Amino acid sequence: MTGKLEIGSIMKKTSQSMASCGKKSTRKEIYVLQGDPNCGKSSTIKEIYRILSMKYPNYKITVLSKPEKYDITIVIKIKDDNGNEIIIGIESFGDKKKLIMGSLDSFANVECNIIFCAERSTKGIKGTVKQHSQRQYEVYFPPVSNLQKAANKKGKTEAEINCEVAKKIIQQANL
Repeated sequence: MTGKLEIGSIMKKTSQSMASCGKKSTRKEIYVLQGDPNCGKSSTIKEIYRILSMKYPNYKITVLSKPEKYDITIVIKIKDDNGNEIIIGIESFGDKKKLIMGSLDSFANVECNIIFCAERSTKGIKGTVKQHSQRQYEVYFPPVSNLQKAANKKGKTEAEINCEVAKKIIQQANL
């Protein structure tokens, strides 16, 4: 299930400011982790950040908002194996529609190539990312609950399951 997404009308070119960083990726993808409350979405998003920060130790980080008690809203810049810069937005808070939309707008404003975010599957929140979408981004909904169920059958801990799911999503994003 994919769709295009343009977040607001705040997309602007900053190629001059990025020129000193090498080639900038043209990818525009959003990976939305959907699920019920307390099913591991936020933990998996934070695990994605942890794995990426280890894989790309020379990354640059920008914190977009004061972190909530358990959630993050950050942007990291990495260079892939070809030396291309990839800007990644990471939002673990998926409980409130207004906050999700605000983060998506912020990520678009800084021209994120890839966004990882959470979204509750409850009424009033489910579909927020897709609803807020129009043209610029491809939207993907990794089968998180299927991955979690498969890992859970193997008797793994919640942390191990979140790590396994995060790795699969990073692999899907070709990072």
